[in-house]
Amino acid sequence: HTSMLSKHRGAGAGFAGGCPPSPLLDGRSLRSLIAETAGRTDWSPALVIGEASMRSTQEAVMAIRSRGAQYSLQTFEAPLNYEVGQSAVWDWLHCTYSNDHAGEEVFHSYVFVRGHFVGHGFAAAEAIRSGTLDGPLGVQDMPCNERFPEASAVVKKYMEDEQHRVLLFGWLACPCATIAKDRFASVELCYSGETWEDPSSLLMSYLQCSLDKPNDHSFVYFRESPGNASSWAFVGNGFQLDAKYMPQQTLERYASTAGASRTCPHASSHDNIYGEPLEACREDGLVSQAGFWSRDGSCTEQAGGAHQLCVSRLPADFLAASRDLAAVGGAADERRCVGL
Repeated sequence: HTSMLSKHRGAGAGFAGGCPPSPLLDGRSLRSLIAETAGRTDWSPALVIGEASMRSTQEAVMAIRSRGAQYSLQTFEAPLNYEVGQSAVWDWLHCTYSNDHAGEEVFHSYVFVRGHFVGHGFAAAEAIRSGTLDGPLGVQDMPCNERFPEASAVVKKYMEDEQHRVLLFGWLACPCATIAKDRFASVELCYSGETWEDPSSLLMSYLQCSLDKPNDHSFVYFRESPGNASSWAFVGNGFQLDAKYMPQQTLERYASTAGASRTCPHASSHDNIYGEPLEACREDGLVSQAGFWSRDGSCTEQAGGAHQLCVSRLPADFLAASRDLAAVGGAADERRCVGL
């Protein structure tokens, strides 16, 4: 940040006489809660303090979980935008740890590792995902199956089942999972696996760790031969199964090599619940082009979101009121693809 901004947002900014006394959160002094993490010798060295529904808080939690580290989460209620006097907890945190913003936007989360402030949720998440904090988090050089023992056991069980020839694991909010499903549906390919809605799924974290693919949110495996106990090959994420990147002959070769059956019809995301092609949700001349729709303007879930419906006549403040900060905006009465 610029020196002018740092001066404007410096410790004690907006508070006459310096920062207010440390308030209580769930009956405990905030300052004491933070100090306790410095001397911990157990496996819980991280502390996240934040508004539970805000993306910055969720990003921090997801990042810590993605490394297999333990943490404590303390939540507080706060308005959408920071204002002095609206929350005693936020006032103290913002005054004491002033590097909690981007521009004029003050974030709702504060992340500490062994007593040290490592940033607001988004900044901390970036540092944590990079692996630079693995040492203080207590997971450096720890094998992935030890970081995520339960998730490791789930994947192992799927892979040891001789009936499984193709596996798909994926996060439903990522269009990559839907792309993979649609590609399998196009050839009626039989497959097994799991999908999830939780963005902090430990199964996803384990797969990211074991494959060294921290930015992947779906994972596709094929058997390497028709033999019952043959090994597995990771062929990529769902995006890489798109017909633009994986030719039909390549997909068919993977299926044939794995000994996979092609007798499993699946529903397509391009059809509605009646089996008819989806109509466009996006209207020509929209003020806002945001909306999580596919290239053709329909709600196929291939542009993000899960369990989508096309909803019309939404109020202009719908996204802000629902705290969907990924796409705040839009005019009244516009259509939009909305995930349930």
